[in-house]
Amino acid sequence: MLKKEVSNNNIHGVKVVRHTPSISQLFFADDSLLFTIANTKETGCVMGVLADYQIAYGKVVNLDKSEASFSRNVPDESKYIIQNRMRVKTVANYVRYLGLLVVFGRSKKEVFSFVVDCVWKNLKGWKEKFLSLAGKEVLIKAVAQEILNYIMGCYKIPEELCNDIKSMIAKFYWGSKEGEREIHWLSWQE
Repeated sequence: MLKKEVSNNNIHGVKVVRHTPSISQLFFADDSLLFTIANTKETGCVMGVLADYQIAYGKVVNLDKSEASFSRNVPDESKYIIQNRMRVKTVANYVRYLGLLVVFGRSKKEVFSFVVDCVWKNLKGWKEKFLSLAGKEVLIKAVAQEILNYIMGCYKIPEELCNDIKSMIAKFYWGSKEGEREIHWLSWQE
């Protein structure tokens, strides 16, 4: 139904780069992302398709779990009208989908600070004094580095945050405790 509306030029979608096809919908598992121009005509068209879907398949779209996201160029008045017509809330800043950020701000350090917090919570909870160096290494590789691999598979994390994480992991591995410094037997220079 969405493809039909796109072919009839009722929904236009978005282009990631000039001279490429526009994207009007993306589906992942039971989630749907719909892209339109932010106006009442296209909003009405999407709502019509959703209403037809609900009637045809006997399923109900949960609008309480649905959100609308707008470009910076959309006036607040238009956002308000569209949001009310669709009966959904607007996406908050720094929303995550599958653990990854959807909306970005200007400060990359602020945006990715959740990665540092996530690694820190894992390191802090492992009770370093009861683990051998081999046990610490396994936990670092299996958990802390995998958190970073997952995030860095999609985004480039600022170098400063990478250095902070590297420092936390080194302190955990070599046994530094609050208020006292231990010797790190590995040079920081590579």
